[in-house]
Amino acid sequence: LLVSAVLAPAVLASEFEASGAEILGPFARVQEAVAALVSISADPLSPALWQAAMIGAIGGVIVTVTPPFLDRLRIDDAGFSIPAHLLCGLWGAVIAFWANENARLTGQVVGAAAIAGFSYLMSYLIWTALRFTIGVRNAPLEETPSAAAGNR
Repeated sequence: LLVSAVLAPAVLASEFEASGAEILGPFARVQEAVAALVSISADPLSPALWQAAMIGAIGGVIVTVTPPFLDRLRIDDAGFSIPAHLLCGLWGAVIAFWANENARLTGQVVGAAAIAGFSYLMSYLIWTALRFTIGVRNAPLEETPSAAAGNR
């Protein structure tokens, strides 16, 4: 089941490259496999092989087409974490109702929204606490060329 979910994005990417598009490289292949696994992991037991392949393939497409949009929004995501984990995880959670008769679309969307809200709130509280206690930036005197290079 998971093998078909991982192979589908690779086949789609191969077709994409065969059509003369930009070569994506081996790192993108790994991210496509991660995206496929994250997409199918919301409900790995219910889907048939073809459904798992479709869910994984769409996850592979999501992780391939999202980085240019993040660049336009000036969001730095060097490791493709946002498309691979956030967006494909959301995709997998929402589409789980397709293969599982006990899951409902409204329940999946409400659950995903609750998790997103909790994650945002906790992240905001933690970063605010860090900012007021130890700080989140280097002091100007501590900033060296090597420290500044790490922040780019």
